[in-house]
Amino acid sequence: MKCSGVFQINGTDFSAGIIKLERKAPKLDKYAKRTMDGDLKREVIGTYITHTLSFAEFDDPETYNTLYLELIRPVEYVTVTLPSNTGTFTFTGYISEVTDSIIYVKDYERIFEGLSCEIIPKMPTWKAGNNSPSWGFS
Repeated sequence: MKCSGVFQINGTDFSAGIIKLERKAPKLDKYAKRTMDGDLKREVIGTYITHTLSFAEFDDPETYNTLYLELIRPVEYVTVTLPSNTGTFTFTGYISEVTDSIIYVKDYERIFEGLSCEIIPKMPTWKAGNNSPSWGFS
């Protein structure tokens, strides 16, 4: 299966190593407050679809290192391209929760596994009050 172009960070393709992509769709409130009688009053900003990507073990340490460094780069936002229901979509977000583990060390050889990251959009995918998502489902 050809995966080229389905995962990019700032235009660089890192699709080859993806083995799992999970989506969550939390709603973010401007405020949520309980009244004295127990009723909840809230104003919803929108739904922010977050993505968790899991990567396969890499045979090439340079490719792994390039991806790892891109994931941990301390920048405010990145432009990300991911698969959608009907193709791909591109949005601005930030990369959070990068994890991996080392499973083998011998001399100068290192093997890491379990690389994953969370990508959180800067703007809501679906703004409250709109009839359809702003992006990601075209």
